[in-house]
Amino acid sequence: MATKLKISQAAALYQKSRNTLYQAIQKGILSKDQDGLLDLSELIRVYGEPKKSSKSFKSVDAPQEHAEQSQDTTAAQLLAVLKRENELLRQQLDEAKERELFQRELIQSMNQKLIPLIGHLNSVQDSSTEQLSTVAEDIENKGIEQNTGQPVQCTDQSNRTVEDTSQTVQKKQGFWQKLFS
Repeated sequence: MATKLKISQAAALYQKSRNTLYQAIQKGILSKDQDGLLDLSELIRVYGEPKKSSKSFKSVDAPQEHAEQSQDTTAAQLLAVLKRENELLRQQLDEAKERELFQRELIQSMNQKLIPLIGHLNSVQDSSTEQLSTVAEDIENKGIEQNTGQPVQCTDQSNRTVEDTSQTVQKKQGFWQKLFS
C-alpha cells in the first residue's frame, strides 16, 4: 500500500514550508491525487529520501478513505440542501416582486379613479356654500329676524328652510361615504 501524506505532513517530513510544496504543485513539479494527498514516492522522486524516517507517519488506509467519502457525501448533501433553499428564496423573492407590482398598479388605478371624484366633490361643496350664502342674503334682504323660532322660508329654487340647509352643510360625509354615495 502506498503511503500518502497531507501537505502539512510532507512539509514537516522534508522540513520545507507548505508554501514551497504548493508552488511545486502549481508548477507541475509535484502532483497530488484527487483526495489532495501527496504520494511518498512522488516526494522521494522530487526531494530525495526524507531526513526523518517515513515510517513515523501513518499511511492512509481504507477506514480513513471511507471517512473522507462520508464527509464528501455529507458536504454534497449540505450543498444540495443549500441549493434548494436558495431556489426557494429566489421563488419567494419573485413572488414578492409580483405582489409589489400588482399593488402599485392597483394604487395607480385607484388614484386615476379618485382624482375626478375629488374634483366633483369640491364642486358640490362649492355649490352648497354658494346656496348657503344666497340663503343668508335672502334673510338679510327681507329683514326677517331669526329670533322668532320659526323656520324661515327661502325663495330659492329648492324652497328649503335655513335650518335644513345649515344641517346639510354641517353634516360632513366621510371619505368612504363620499366615494360610495
